[in-house]
Amino acid sequence: MENGYKELEKDRFKACRTWMKVWETFKTNYDIATMSIDEIDYQFNGSQSFYNWCQDFEMELINASFKSKEYAKLGTIYLSEFLTYFVDDDEHLVNNFKSALGECYCRSGDQEAGEKVSRELIQQYPNKMVGYIAMETALSIGEKNGQTGNREKKLKLLEAAKNYPVIDGDDYDLDRRIAYLKEEIVKFGKMS
Repeated sequence: MENGYKELEKDRFKACRTWMKVWETFKTNYDIATMSIDEIDYQFNGSQSFYNWCQDFEMELINASFKSKEYAKLGTIYLSEFLTYFVDDDEHLVNNFKSALGECYCRSGDQEAGEKVSRELIQQYPNKMVGYIAMETALSIGEKNGQTGNREKKLKLLEAAKNYPVIDGDDYDLDRRIAYLKEEIVKFGKMS
């Protein structure tokens, strides 16, 4: 784990490969199917907590996925497995990881799977922004990959969140996001 942190300074991709081995080690050496994150943290004697490391690994996989589909695919593996083991654990962490899973699917080229994960988050938590932001990200990735009409879809999505209303819209600058999309649509026209 510490080697991965050191490698981050020079090579994010190497750090992610190292940390995937760390993840495999956790799966082998801990009964993670029956343990909570807190229980693993209690047993683990590293210089970093398991809870924090899991989030650091997720973030670095997302960052690496911007440049490499290979790391997006690695992200889908790690996040899917993590969610299988800890789906009933820390709700905030789990929801963020579901959002990241959707993003990794989209960045790996599986737009449909990424949007599905995002829709499920919206259905599960229609009063929270996490799913709407996940879908906005998925649509933005689709837009970069040549999909059309995504600005309008994103605007409709965010307006739906505002009208629900979500309880944490201010935390995600919902009004600013809506205003920005309206400006983009006027500036660049529809079907972008």
